[in-house]
Amino acid sequence: AQVVHADAVESGMQLAELLKRHLEIDHVPVLQAGAVLGTHVGPGAVALAVSRE
Repeated sequence: AQVVHADAVESGMQLAELLKRHLEIDHVPVLQAGAVLGTHVGPGAVALAVSRE
């Protein structure tokens, strides 16, 4: 799992902590959205990506 945010670090960190607790995983990266994605979603957006291994 990973969290991507557009100028919303605090919200991204909060979501990462929830994921760690509820999914019982050790590390959830919190990343800044790139310019293209950030332009389309706007400031304050937070996204979650999850994949099965």
